[in-house]
Amino acid sequence: MKDVCALCQCHIKENTLFTHLTESQLDAFKDVVGFIGRKKREIIVMEGDDCTGLFIIKTGRVKLLRSSSAGKEQIIKILNPGDLFGFEVFYDGKKYACAAVAMEDCELCYISKDNFFAIIEKEPAIARKLIIAMGRELNHAYERIGNLGLLNAREKLAHLLYTLANEYGVKKDGGVKLNLTISR
Repeated sequence: MKDVCALCQCHIKENTLFTHLTESQLDAFKDVVGFIGRKKREIIVMEGDDCTGLFIIKTGRVKLLRSSSAGKEQIIKILNPGDLFGFEVFYDGKKYACAAVAMEDCELCYISKDNFFAIIEKEPAIARKLIIAMGRELNHAYERIGNLGLLNAREKLAHLLYTLANEYGVKKDGGVKLNLTISR
């Protein structure tokens, strides 16, 4: 395990679980955070694997995906540094609902579900932040589901490009450049 300062580097984005935690709250993670490195295209967890803990992306990008019995894959979400995945640990806690695959070399922080539950029992402020983060994710999911059913193909494409530009785009020469490799 590394020093808690390494964990502090994970909250690159604002409004993530670890943003604005006090020193004592961060200290609660000191001895329980593990660090995992994955190479591009390497699997982090498989859909249906036993749900053992929560992951926080420190560097790199990760895609969450679901697969059909015919082998077709659907990207559910692309995650960036500071994002969390493994929320399944907080409801039924049995299996991961999505596979997680490194889109580029990445470093991840890992907290087992037992350690995380012990921490949030001692630090209720962390539980509140987690509820807010999960609520935000739920709202985004509702929006995506609504768009699938309500928008035509042209509107779906326009919405996707707008979303990708806002999340991953870099302003360049009067336009926006996407630095994101996806196959479809």
